[in-house]
Amino acid sequence: MKPRIKSLILYSFLAYGMISMLSNCNCRDKNDQIIYPPDTFNLISNSSFEFDGSESFIGWDIFHASPVTLSDVPPGGGYYSLFMLGGWVPAVYYIETSFPSPIGSNEYRLSYYGKEWGSVELFLKKPDTLIFCKGLFTHDTNWTCYSVLDTLNTYSGDTLVVRVIAQGSEFPRECHFDLCKLEIIY
Repeated sequence: MKPRIKSLILYSFLAYGMISMLSNCNCRDKNDQIIYPPDTFNLISNSSFEFDGSESFIGWDIFHASPVTLSDVPPGGGYYSLFMLGGWVPAVYYIETSFPSPIGSNEYRLSYYGKEWGSVELFLKKPDTLIFCKGLFTHDTNWTCYSVLDTLNTYSGDTLVVRVIAQGSEFPRECHFDLCKLEIIY
């Protein structure tokens, strides 16, 4: 190979290397942080039944239940969890939260930590009907994370409803819940 072509190739690699190094230069202030968008967005504002370090049912409507909060929590559960005592069959004791649904076709993840006996259910409320979408049943004596995915097509005027239910039976059963989330999966 001729010396001139060798030099040209060598200078081309050097120029390419310098351009690559300069384009990767981080010229930001050291205090700047890169904030990556979350993979999900939780639609339930009070998923841990507490607010500002105090027990709270803000954002939840109570139906036939006498919910209380306990300091028995799962990992990452904050200071309080929800405790309900199931009623006699056919009575249904529950609390629920609802919010306008994002319009379009979205994938959702319903999840929560639970123990003892209970369930968490997702509904799609149309202007004239309530449609059951997914449900998860708690059946463990230790804190366990339960999770399910669903894809929903929603329109203007639709509402998503998450219901936390104390299971009824001949004998009242304890139900513990925490970190109830309904997340949009991006």
